[in-house]
Formats: sequence, structure tokens, C-alpha cells
Amino acid sequence: MTEGVVRLLAGIDGGGTGTRLRLVTPEGVMLGEGQGGPANIATDAAQGWRSVGDALAAALA
Repeated sequence: MTEGVVRLLAGIDGGGTGTRLRLVTPEGVMLGEGQGGPANIATDAAQGWRSVGDALAAALA
């Protein structure tokens, strides 16, 4: 059932002025990094998740 599954880890640094995300393998090999807008979940959770999504899309590009 796990044939063809690729496991990746995302490290996310989200804050009031911007979001940084790194995508790595379980072995620690960095595959990509991206940035997004503000991600202060306490003040605007929806905007925060959009920023995380933007950073992830940039890391995958």
C-alpha cells in the first residue's frame, strides 16, 4: 500500500511579517524552500494558512 509513496517533511517559520518553509526528506536532504506572506495564526488564521500554502507552492516549484 505504501509503494510509490514519497515522505517529505516541512519546516515552517511563520510570523507576523512573513513565512519561510523548507521541504526536506526524512534523511535531512533539503529539496526546496519558499516564502510567503504573514502567518500570525493568532490574529488571522485564514491568512496564515494561505501564506503557508504559498510558501509550500514556492518550495515545490
